[in-house]
Amino acid sequence: MTPRNILHTTVRRNEQMARVFHDLKLMEREGSGYDRMYEVLLSQATRYFVDPVLLQKLEFPKSTTLSLIEPHRLKALILEDLQRYPESAISDIHSRIAPELDRHRIKLALEALYEEGAVHYHGEKRWRRYALGSE
Repeated sequence: MTPRNILHTTVRRNEQMARVFHDLKLMEREGSGYDRMYEVLLSQATRYFVDPVLLQKLEFPKSTTLSLIEPHRLKALILEDLQRYPESAISDIHSRIAPELDRHRIKLALEALYEEGAVHYHGEKRWRRYALGSE
C-alpha cells in the first residue's frame, strides 16, 4: 500500500475481525474507511486559525506567514474580515489579514469576489470601501 493507491486498494489485514465488525454493523464494508474519511475531509470546510496569544505563550520560534496562501483561502480570509469590518478600504483589509502579502494580490482577490457577487463597493480610487453581498 502506498500514498498513490491508498484510496483504491483494499488490503485484508484481519479477515475475521472485519467479518465480526461487518456483522455487528460497525463497518459497512472492508476497505471503505480511507475512501470515506477522504470524502468527509474534502466535503468539510476547513478553518485555519491559530491564536497569536497561544504562539506567544509557546514561544514559537518562527514567524507565521501567508506568503504562499492559495487564492481561494485568501478570498475566504477577506470575506471573514469584511464580515467583521464592513465598509473597509483595501488598505485596512490588507493590514488586518496579510500585511506580508503584496497589496496587489489583495486587490485581485477583491476584484474576483466582486465579479462573483460576494462583495460590493462604493467610492472610487482611495475612497473605495468594500462590504459583503451585492448592492
